[in-house]
Amino acid sequence: MATGQHSVTAHKLSAEQANLVRCALESVISSDAFAPSKRCQDFLRLVVEHALAGDLDSLSERMIGAEMFRRPVDYDTSNDAVVRVRATEVRKRLAQYYREAAQTPVVRIDLLPGSYVPEFNWSSPGRVADQVTTPVPSQAIASRSRRTLWLAVSAVLVCVSWLAIIWPQSRTKVQSNNTLRLSLGLPKGVNLHRNWHPFEHIAVSPDGQTLAFAATDASGRSFL
Repeated sequence: MATGQHSVTAHKLSAEQANLVRCALESVISSDAFAPSKRCQDFLRLVVEHALAGDLDSLSERMIGAEMFRRPVDYDTSNDAVVRVRATEVRKRLAQYYREAAQTPVVRIDLLPGSYVPEFNWSSPGRVADQVTTPVPSQAIASRSRRTLWLAVSAVLVCVSWLAIIWPQSRTKVQSNNTLRLSLGLPKGVNLHRNWHPFEHIAVSPDGQTLAFAATDASGRSFL
């Protein structure tokens, strides 16, 4: 373990820390140190995932040989060193990766000699806290959603209110702008027929070009 690091066993990790371990795992297996060996990538992924799941019983030489290398569960581990050989290669590649790392990682994955249970060493509690995203309580999310919905409804109501006020005024303005006022000069001695309504006997042609009206001349004779 490097100076300034502290080890945390997998069963004590929070969900956020487990996610950081998985991110660190992806960085390791995609590095130049592990790129040439798909078997070493698979081996490291297998032991890390079993550790994060708390399934430490599967991290024995015999169980890893059966799961990864398709050996019978009762195979003779003393005569078949496939797991030990692969673990040794993984340890060498891990050492190469951290030796070539440009900066100290937040979490370091170690596979100690004689063990197939990985250790997770954190550089410092402060850096871990910086990397962990604090989850937002569901109540806060629901409250924000309700507030957003209320603001949206309020905005719609304000718009509808303004339309209710402005629309009649705009229609009145348009109608008033289309009002046509006429003045009629009658010939001398000619008078309009008048009854109870002053414009009862006046009509405008459909094309708006001619005005017809009933009238009487100076002699009292009616005509159109």
